Amino acid sequence: MINHKMKILSIAMLLLSGCSGSSSSGTMAAPASAEDAITLESPVRLDQLGVLPASDSSAASFLLQLTNYSKDKYTLISARAVDLTTGKDSTLVSVASQACSTVSANGSCSIQLTPHTLQSADVRLEVTLKDQNGASKMLFQLIRISGTLNANDGGIVMLNDVDRIVTEDGNYSLSIPVVLGESYDDIKASNGSLICNTDGYQKGSSCTYQVSGKVSGTSAVVSTRLEGIKAGKTATVQEANTKVEVAKGAHLLLSHGVKINHPESSAIITVFNSGNIAATDIVASVNNSGLDIDKDIPNACGANLDAGVDCKIKVKVKSSTNTHGNSPLKVNYKDGTTDLATLTNVGYKVAAAKAGIEFFESNNTLSSAIVRGKERSVIVSVKNTGNSNLTNVSYHLAPLSSIGLRLEKGTTNGCDLSGATLAVDASCSLSIKYKPTAAQDKNTINLVLNGEHTDEHELAHSLIKIYGLSYSATEASAGNLVWTTTDGKGILSIQSNNNDSESAIWKLNNTLPADENLSASAVNVSLNPAIINGLKVTPIDAVKCAQGTTIAGNAACEYSVIYGPVSADQAEAKVKLKADYTLDTKKLASETSEFKLKADSIKTTKITVSVKTSGNTTYSGDGTLNNPWSFTAYSNKLLKLTYTFKNEGKLAADRFNVGASNLPSGAIIDSATTCKTGTETMRFESNNASCDVVVTIPDPELFSKPNSSSINLNSASLKLDLPYSYYDNGSLKRGSSDTKYVNFNRLWANVTHVVGGSQEDDSNYTILMTSNAQLLDSSIKYPLTIKPFLKNPITGVTLKECSVKNADETCINEIKLPKSTFIPGSKLIVTFKTSATGMDDSDAILSSVEAKTMAGNQVYTEAGLIYALNHLQAKSTITLESDIKLTKPWTMISKFENATFDGKGHKITGLDVQGSGRIGMINLFSYSTIKNLNLEGSVKNTSGSSTGLLAALTRGDAKISNCNFKSDVSSPGNYVGGVIGSLDGATIIESVTVDSKVKGVSYVGGFAGYSQQPIDLSNVRVKTNVIGSKHIGGLVGLVYGNQKIFTATNVSIESSIVEVKSGGSDVGGVFGSSFFDTGNRGTIIASNISVDNNIKANNATYVGGVVGNITMGSKLSNIVAKGTISTTLDPRDRKKGIASLVNRVSTDSSATSIKNAIDKVTIINGNKSYSSSLVTSESAVQFTADSANVFYALPAGVDLLTLLPNTGLVNPLSGTSVGEEKTFLIDKGFDFTNTWTIKKDSANNDIIGIKEDSIPQFPQW
Repeated sequence: MINHKMKILSIAMLLLSGCSGSSSSGTMAAPASAEDAITLESPVRLDQLGVLPASDSSAASFLLQLTNYSKDKYTLISARAVDLTTGKDSTLVSVASQACSTVSANGSCSIQLTPHTLQSADVRLEVTLKDQNGASKMLFQLIRISGTLNANDGGIVMLNDVDRIVTEDGNYSLSIPVVLGESYDDIKASNGSLICNTDGYQKGSSCTYQVSGKVSGTSAVVSTRLEGIKAGKTATVQEANTKVEVAKGAHLLLSHGVKINHPESSAIITVFNSGNIAATDIVASVNNSGLDIDKDIPNACGANLDAGVDCKIKVKVKSSTNTHGNSPLKVNYKDGTTDLATLTNVGYKVAAAKAGIEFFESNNTLSSAIVRGKERSVIVSVKNTGNSNLTNVSYHLAPLSSIGLRLEKGTTNGCDLSGATLAVDASCSLSIKYKPTAAQDKNTINLVLNGEHTDEHELAHSLIKIYGLSYSATEASAGNLVWTTTDGKGILSIQSNNNDSESAIWKLNNTLPADENLSASAVNVSLNPAIINGLKVTPIDAVKCAQGTTIAGNAACEYSVIYGPVSADQAEAKVKLKADYTLDTKKLASETSEFKLKADSIKTTKITVSVKTSGNTTYSGDGTLNNPWSFTAYSNKLLKLTYTFKNEGKLAADRFNVGASNLPSGAIIDSATTCKTGTETMRFESNNASCDVVVTIPDPELFSKPNSSSINLNSASLKLDLPYSYYDNGSLKRGSSDTKYVNFNRLWANVTHVVGGSQEDDSNYTILMTSNAQLLDSSIKYPLTIKPFLKNPITGVTLKECSVKNADETCINEIKLPKSTFIPGSKLIVTFKTSATGMDDSDAILSSVEAKTMAGNQVYTEAGLIYALNHLQAKSTITLESDIKLTKPWTMISKFENATFDGKGHKITGLDVQGSGRIGMINLFSYSTIKNLNLEGSVKNTSGSSTGLLAALTRGDAKISNCNFKSDVSSPGNYVGGVIGSLDGATIIESVTVDSKVKGVSYVGGFAGYSQQPIDLSNVRVKTNVIGSKHIGGLVGLVYGNQKIFTATNVSIESSIVEVKSGGSDVGGVFGSSFFDTGNRGTIIASNISVDNNIKANNATYVGGVVGNITMGSKLSNIVAKGTISTTLDPRDRKKGIASLVNRVSTDSSATSIKNAIDKVTIINGNKSYSSSLVTSESAVQFTADSANVFYALPAGVDLLTLLPNTGLVNPLSGTSVGEEKTFLIDKGFDFTNTWTIKKDSANNDIIGIKEDSIPQFPQW
């Protein structure tokens, strides 16, 4: 034990120099000698570290020892605390490492750690060293800070949870942070040294308890015990034991003092493997119903954790309504074959429990009920707006005396009426039904919720909530049957000449809705007074409305009231129509308003009005509000309304006049009018004399104006009624014609103009205006001509008309603007004239559109796209400025040559290409570039070869970059690809995704069917479903041609070759074949390739998980393949050529090289499963001498086949865990820094794979 007077000196020595090893007190041996250290795998190490108490004082510092067990010195490059999430320097812990600038042979030094937080937290300590040869080495340690450890706890605050240290050479070193919560005269340590930052053991001092040594046997238990001495007596004891094992082993450390306090709902627990091998079979669990584990986080702990590596476990509170609590997080794992576990406690506090309920009502009809009518109802939604679940919830209506009301569970998301649970934010519905049997004044019924909830302290409480609902009911009454007049006058006035008569039509309406099921029965209609000479009432429908009939709800009967002829005078009398009936068991009666009648021998006038239509147009409708007379007013087509006024009386009407001043705009009085209008009057003779008022629609003057939507009256809805006045026996009389309605429209089509794109050449800017016209009048026929013009012509401007052939078609108007006058952004208003064949100019539709000059060749619409591709300018660039959904079958573009198409990240979807021969969106793609494009669609070839979504074939230099393709391509012929049918030109393909379905015969591939020129393909992701017969590949079917190299780098393929026709051959998960015949053998250079296979090979020969038939000079490196190959052939027969990875047939002199490959493909033949990584169909075939590192993983039940002459090339993949596999592969030269990695598969399991950082992901279509 070091005396406290020497402690400051000890700290200085540790911090300012690289100290030599010193033995600890106790029974442990000294650090290893230089001779011992020669055999160590990790000669320089950091202490195992206990938990740091939280502090925000810069004086609270702790030490971590760095020990060199070798004979060589090390130089410290850096020591930094790193945030576990961002990888950047952490502000939670500062690191001072000046004392360790050089770590001498068999020496040690200390790194000072100062926490700057009062909360629990974790950071990673990263120490970088360099040996005498300049080789770098990194050491890692987890710095755990606990917010539950601080000096306020009193006593000696120390937590040594490092219960196990595993070391291969027996050397160990342990640093335990300590804070003093009280002052002591002395502190005794069972082993090692207690080094404090003050002179004496004062309250608040920060200390480090360092214990180190060497175990001579296989294990030993090291005691870490501190005794605080006051007045010569032991006042405080803190102790723990650490077992040191001389072995390879894993040991997991967890975060400490983690708390989740509302409003936080989760916390991250860091897991660190302080051992020297990987921990396996890691399973985390919480033994508490209030917590759960969320695996969906970055760096989530998987099944394995390598030594010196950390991962994360996210613990979340299941519900904010839980009670306060805590729970141990338990992490089970295996150290080799030994089951181990470690724990940490997680405390959590939730929000104070609040109970809340809200009611929402809808479709409330409770206050409009009719006794014995239909049932009324209201839907009430109940929502738990508190933060505590409600249990034992029941609902009822109160008071019980309410008659006719009942409560039911809602039909949608209904509430159980008793014993239910309503979770936080959950809702349900109730239905209150009301069928009254008696009248009820407005009243209130209460919907009562009665439930229970538990607060955060687990105390139970009741919650009762009341929601009031108004309801009322009335009885059906006489007011529900109503008389209305539909035709006739309020006075029936006739001459008593035994000839004259007048009539009126009355309707008796049952205004109750039909669904009330309340009909008026035994309906009898009579006059009151009952008998007046010459007056009678009869039903219009003598059967339906006979006496004693029934009138259902929302139904009616009409009755004709006729007066005359009579021979005797009748003084003016008041009469009513009366209906007696039964409604809802009550006998009732309804009477009309009074009408009058009279008959005398004095002569009177009698004016009637009728309307007839004529004109030179066809129209629809009957002139009513709901069905107006409607027509298209073009080519001077007019509708004439002739109002005929007739005096059927025996007396002339004096000063008769028809008022025309209130005619709406768009209508005009025609010259054929014979009645007097305006200020003029006329004597209107008796005995059926008549005159006419002719109204013309529209006003012919309208046709002198342009036919444009900007002219208001070009489309109008008119309301017409003609009032009239006259004198009868000296009295002023007034009347009006029936109101009529007319709609007319000069615009016989809806014409639209949209900028579809632009083009630019040396002399002009060309605006491509997409024009369309939808006919509104069936008498006009396509085609329509759309002609642009300028009212004020400009020199050099040329405007091109176009033709719309049908409603589904658009056309392009070219507006060419000279660069001598216009610059990009210049505006020009262009007028368009749309007309049909033989149409008068006055009927042509005019529309004005603002056009703006644009630099470059831009595309906005489907028509603009078609135009731009069919009018391609050499060395030009077409840019896609918006997404385009194609609406009609695509006519293939013959060629795209010496140009660039930039999709600018936009989509073209709905491509539909059908035809024969060579087909695709483009036939020939040559010396051109396509980039930044998303293209989706289907191509169906009915008879021909070379078929692809983008192009049938490429020639010359071509480039496809940063593009996404989704395709369904089929052909009964050859050369079929998901994107390109045949790569006949040197092509660069980079940063591309392909999601394809491809069907063909031979030379069929997920991207391309065939290649016969140098190809450079990189950073490509493919998911494909392929059907074919020969030369079939998930990427390319056949690589062809001597010295034609196909280079593929960074490629990920999900290859489903779902059907190979009988007799097929040359089938591969990536490449079908590079062999055609002895004179045409392509070369494949492929690296960083990942393929997941589902190959149903049938009886095909030469099948490989990567290449089905590979030849001359091909080189494969960094390959991983998995999945299955199903075959009906016996894979044990070498000549069939069924290989998990690669099959090689040709015996040419230029052999194939393969390096760094992992085979996880299973070959299935009936009920047998095999693995056969490399197959040579001929015994003389060899792979190059420098081929190396082909490893297979042999699942249970899979037999290994060795069908390769140089069998030493293929070996098993060693390791019982992914971490061990990684260690094994690194030892074999696999690059896990730049090429290989550990990643997650679809089941979230760790697997070895190729890095895919540079390979784009599939887009959302």
